[in-house]
Amino acid sequence: MTWDRAAWLLAGLSLPLIILFHLLARRRREVTVPSLYLWRRLLENEKPSLRLRRIAADLILILQLLAAALAVTALAGPRLRGGGSRITGPTVLLIDVSAGMSAAGPDGRTRMDEALDEAAALIRTKSLNAELAVLAGGRRVQPVSGFTRSRRLLLAGIRQLEATHEPGNPGTLLKAARALSASRSGARIIFITDGAFDPPVSFGTNLETVLVGDREAGNTGIVLFDVRNLPGGGRQLLLSGRNFSSDTRNLQLGIRLDERVLSEETVELAPGESLVRNYTWQEELEGRLTASLTSLPDNGPPSESLSADDEAYAVLSPENRADVRLYTAGNWFLETLLASHPALNLRIHSLERGFDPALSPGPAGDADLLVFDRIAVPTSGSEAVLAIYPFEQGSPGLPLRATGGIAAPDPVSWDNGHPIMRNVDLSRTSISRGVSISPAPGSRILAESESGPLVLAGADDQRRWTALSFDVLASSLPVSPAFPIMISNALNWLVPRNLDAAGEMMRSGESWPVSPFSLSDPRGRTISGEEERMPAGPDMVGFWTISSSEGDYETGVNLLDSGESDLTRRWNGTGLKNAGESVSGSGSGAGLLSPSATYPYSRPMLTILLMLSLMVMLAEWYAQTRIWRRR
Repeated sequence: MTWDRAAWLLAGLSLPLIILFHLLARRRREVTVPSLYLWRRLLENEKPSLRLRRIAADLILILQLLAAALAVTALAGPRLRGGGSRITGPTVLLIDVSAGMSAAGPDGRTRMDEALDEAAALIRTKSLNAELAVLAGGRRVQPVSGFTRSRRLLLAGIRQLEATHEPGNPGTLLKAARALSASRSGARIIFITDGAFDPPVSFGTNLETVLVGDREAGNTGIVLFDVRNLPGGGRQLLLSGRNFSSDTRNLQLGIRLDERVLSEETVELAPGESLVRNYTWQEELEGRLTASLTSLPDNGPPSESLSADDEAYAVLSPENRADVRLYTAGNWFLETLLASHPALNLRIHSLERGFDPALSPGPAGDADLLVFDRIAVPTSGSEAVLAIYPFEQGSPGLPLRATGGIAAPDPVSWDNGHPIMRNVDLSRTSISRGVSISPAPGSRILAESESGPLVLAGADDQRRWTALSFDVLASSLPVSPAFPIMISNALNWLVPRNLDAAGEMMRSGESWPVSPFSLSDPRGRTISGEEERMPAGPDMVGFWTISSSEGDYETGVNLLDSGESDLTRRWNGTGLKNAGESVSGSGSGAGLLSPSATYPYSRPMLTILLMLSLMVMLAEWYAQTRIWRRR
C-alpha cells in the first residue's frame, strides 16, 4: 500500500471527537418526581426496547467511526502497490513513433496502439505529485509535453501521436531524454518501443523499457529502389526486396507507370532471402513509377504487416540535360565522372589540351553550370559554380576570400543534413594540402577540418555555388565512394531543374530545400511556410507535391530501410533478452518493464473508499431514523 497524500492520515486523530460527542449526547438528566412506582412499572415493560436502543446506539457509534475512517483514508490517496514500474517521482516518458510501430498484428492492432495504451496506463496510475515529461521520436525528436503533474494534459498530448514512416533513431531520442532528465534530480527514463533496432552505443543507467509487439515478427519489404537515365535515352531500374520473416513467402512483384503495368511476376522467397531485379527500358518513360511487393492471399495473414515498405515510388520527368562547362588543369577523375553523367551536356576546357584562360573570349555565358578545377575564367554572374581550390589561374568570382595555404586539413566533421553531403562519408579521407578560406556571409559550411572549412555552399538571387577548399588530386577523395556521391549531389543541388530527373525520389524524413513552399502530402493535406527548408521532412511514404518560387515539383518518398523493415526485436533496453526477464544493465538502474497486460500497475482506491464511506453513512442514517427514534 502506498499513499498519494499521507499527511491526511493525521485527520484520523479527530475520531475520538466522535466518541466524545456520542457520550455527551447520551448523558442522562436528573429529574425530581413524587414517586418511582409508576416509573418502575414502565421500565419493566420497556426492558426489551431499552436493550435494543443500547445496541442501536453502539451500532450507530461504530458506523460513524467507520464512515469517518473511510473518508480520512480516501483523502490520503491510498494505492495498491504494483511494483517498480509505478511512477512516483520525476520521469521522462519516451514513445517510439518510427515506421516499425505502424506494423499491425493478426488482430489488426498496431504496435503504436499498444504503445499508446501502455503510455496511458503509466500516466493514469502515476502518483498525484509525480512530474512527467513526454517525448516522441522516429528520425527526429517530437516534444509532446514538458514536466507536468496534470494527467489530463499528458493524456491529451499522447492522443495526438501517430506512427510516422520515418526510420527510427533511438540514439537521438535517448540523448534528448538524458538532457531533459538532468533538470530533475533522480529522474527516471521510461522508453516504450518495439525494440526493432540495433542497440544504441549508450543509453544511460536510469533507463527502463516497456516492449510492445511480437519478439519474432514477420515482414517483407522493398529495401532498394533506384532509377537512372541511360546514356542516349531510356531508363534503368534497380530493385531489391527481402523476406525478414521465418516463413517462406509467395509474393507479387509489380512495376507500374501511372496506370500502365510495366512488369508483373510471382516470386517465392525463403526466410532471410533477397531478390534483385534490374529492369531496362529504352523508351523515355514519364510519370509516376510505383513498385510493389505484396503477399499473395494464399499466404494467410502475416504475423506483422508493415505497409510502408510494400511499395516504392519515383517520379520520371522528361529528360532535360544541363549544359556544363569544365575548366580544369587536368583531372581525369572529374572529367570521367562528369562525362559519364547521362543528364549532362559536357564541354571540357583543359590546360592539357592547349586551353589558355588568358585568351578565352569573354565571360563563359550560355551554360547552366561552370566547374572550375584550379583554373577559372570570367563569368556573367548568373551561372551556378562548382569551384575546386587552389587556383593556378583566374578567379571563380565567388564571395570567398582565400588567405593562404594549409597542410594536411583532414576532415573532422561534415553535415549530412545538407543535400550535397547526403550519404557522404569522409571519415577515411586524407588531404595533403588546401587553402584557408573565410566564409562569406550567408554561406554554409558542409565539411571542415581543424584548420578551417573544406566544403562550402551558398546561394543568392541569381545562382547557387559550391566550393572545395582543397586540391582533389592531392587527397584520397577521388578513389573513395564519397567522391562520385558528393559530386552527383552537388550537381543536383546546383542545377535544381531535374538534373537527375529519372528517379525524382527521396527517403522519408529527408529535408527538401525550398523557400517559400506549399507542400501536399499523399493524403491531400497541404502544409505552407516560409522556411528555407522543411525541418521535419516528409514523414509519410507516397507521392508528395511541392510548390515554390522555383516551380512545382513532385517526388516519391520511400522508406527503403532494411533495419526498419526488419521487425524482429533486437534491443530490450540492456541487451538481447526475452521480454519479461529480470535484467540489469551495465549501470545500476537499467531494466525491463513488462507490458500492462501482465504487469500489476498500482491502482488508486479513492473511488472505492468514498463509495464505501457513503454506504456506511446511509446505514448510520437508517439506524438513526428506523431503530433509535422509533423505540
